[in-house]
Amino acid sequence: MEHAFTQTIKAVLQKHFGAQADELFERSLLLQYLNVKTRAANRGSKSRSSFANLYALYVLAEHIIAAYDVRDEPSTPASLGIKTGLRFG
Repeated sequence: MEHAFTQTIKAVLQKHFGAQADELFERSLLLQYLNVKTRAANRGSKSRSSFANLYALYVLAEHIIAAYDVRDEPSTPASLGIKTGLRFG
């Protein structure tokens, strides 16, 4: 499904991922979800559905990105503040 805001999403992907942008857009379930949920983004505020879930995803992504150390290695789920009930290491 393509709508007016789809081009904005694809432009951001193109800027950051170049030639891989289209494949990333097609294969990523998260990007497909964002695309569906942002179809009203260019309309007036009364036509927009709740963007609370999108904000929650943004906060989660921001937290995970901030948790990477200087060697670009991911931290453990516990160090990201995620309680999984699993033990690592």
